Amino acid sequence: MRRVVGLFVVVQAVWLLALSSAASATSTPTATSGAVAILSSPPASVQLHALVSTTNIQGFFEQETTLSAAQPVDTDTPGLVNNVTQLVPTTIASGTCVDSYLLQWDPGGLPFPQTAQADGSVTFDQQILGVEALDASLDGSDALGSPSTSYPTGLPAVERGMELIGATHTNRSGNPDTFTLSASLKKLTVHMDTGAYFDQVRVLVGCGGPPANAPEVSTALVLPLSAAFLLGAFVAWRRIRPSLERR
Repeated sequence: MRRVVGLFVVVQAVWLLALSSAASATSTPTATSGAVAILSSPPASVQLHALVSTTNIQGFFEQETTLSAAQPVDTDTPGLVNNVTQLVPTTIASGTCVDSYLLQWDPGGLPFPQTAQADGSVTFDQQILGVEALDASLDGSDALGSPSTSYPTGLPAVERGMELIGATHTNRSGNPDTFTLSASLKKLTVHMDTGAYFDQVRVLVGCGGPPANAPEVSTALVLPLSAAFLLGAFVAWRRIRPSLERR
């Protein structure tokens, strides 16, 4: 009987912990500005001209994962970047929980010499741990992408990265792409410029709770449900206590 009571108490404790975890949320974009628009779900493909918009820089949540190895990033430092010399390469430590987001500007491929520019920003409720902006960095971090999305991994001809000054490719317009990390590390602002190809940037954000696909429980329900389970444990104990004392 004591084992039954012990098991009951353990079950209640596990349930209370689950409720507490479910009440929090994963990292979330709290605001966007300009041309940035966040999709409700990952697209089937972000191959060249597979996800086209002539008005929006399209962004989406890719996945949440705990890194099994240190993850190199192009930079994690606040400030404006329009030149590769302004990047501050670093790594995110193994064991870190990260939420990955992709931003893309793909107006569909324009005939020479036309170009198209778009500007916007996205703000998160958690800090940005790193930005992947160059071709090789995007290729090297596609494992953090959405499992249901097709990526142009290892296809140099598509020029998927940001065309910074000193990067492998340059824009038709002669002007570089730029991005800015805010001092708080919660806001990324981008200027994207493309002609025949597209621009992508990956943002790695610190996790704010359980995986994005975990069931959410309203905070307002946690206390009443917790109280109900504790009351159940107390009632069960009161019912079996006399039989235990008679032994």
